[in-house]
Amino acid sequence: MRWSPALARAVEALFGAEPKTSAEYGRIVNERHFDRLASLLAAGRVVTGGGSDRATKYIAPTVLADVALQGASSPPWTAPPTATRPSGTSRYSAPRRTPLVS
Repeated sequence: MRWSPALARAVEALFGAEPKTSAEYGRIVNERHFDRLASLLAAGRVVTGGGSDRATKYIAPTVLADVALQGASSPPWTAPPTATRPSGTSRYSAPRRTPLVS
């Protein structure tokens, strides 16, 4: 793919040559979520990244191609709807007792 080298360069620019040692790159919360996410890596062909370490709950920044989503009508990472004007956002958040992000 034409864009594969550009993606690999972008990941390196963000996290360095070794993302596993980067203070800017987080870890997975727990082993259950690590296992769930690691299993998704088998859903496609790894373009860049793909490494993981369960002991430290690390999954490298990874790009997959030719992803096969079995039994899913839409991927779990579908973007949430966005408001087109500020009044739409206040109407959504005003009735809630706590902010969505604090």
